[in-house]
This record gives sequence, C-alpha cells and structure tokens, in this order.
Amino acid sequence: MSTDPTNGNTLTYRITQLEREVEKLETRWDTSFSDLRSQMVMLTREVAVFHAEFNAHVQSSGDRLDQLEGSVNEDVRGLRRLLLGTGGAVLVAAITFAISAFKVFGGPG
Repeated sequence: MSTDPTNGNTLTYRITQLEREVEKLETRWDTSFSDLRSQMVMLTREVAVFHAEFNAHVQSSGDRLDQLEGSVNEDVRGLRRLLLGTGGAVLVAAITFAISAFKVFGGPG
C-alpha cells in the first residue's frame, strides 16, 4: 500500500475520513445533547407550572366544596323545618277532618 493521502485506497486517507466522520458525529451528538438539555429545562418548568396550577385548582375546589357543604346544611335545616311544619299542618287537617266527619256522619255505633 502506498502512503499517498490523495489516493482513496490508502490507510492514511481512510483514517482521515474516519476522523472527519467522528468529528461530525461528535458535533451532532453535542448539538443533540444541548437540545435535549434545553428541552428538559423547559419541561421541568412546564411541570412546575402545571403542578402549581393543579394545586391551586384543588384548593379552589376544596373551598367551593366547603361553601357548598355549609349551604347544603342550611338547606337541609330549612327543609326539615318545612317538612315538620307541613307534617304538622297535615296532621291538624286530618284531625279536623275526622272531627268534622264524626259530627256530620255521627260517631261509631
């Protein structure tokens, strides 16, 4: 084998070509690694923002549920009073009807 670098078949020429290819690969690797690192930083920031927004949403939902629970308790008390009042009115009406029916139709026997 000859050692002429212009000849494509020499060992020196092939090594030179391999070195160029390795340099290109190193450059691409460095670029890809830098891009990956910057994407990871952006992703980390986005996850932090998402986490903060999620926690704020959970807190807001908890506050609204607490308000709703208080409102529901008030409504249940009001409905209980209304039910007792209505039940009492129906009971009084039933007793009044029974007394009136006994007066009109007479008592048993």
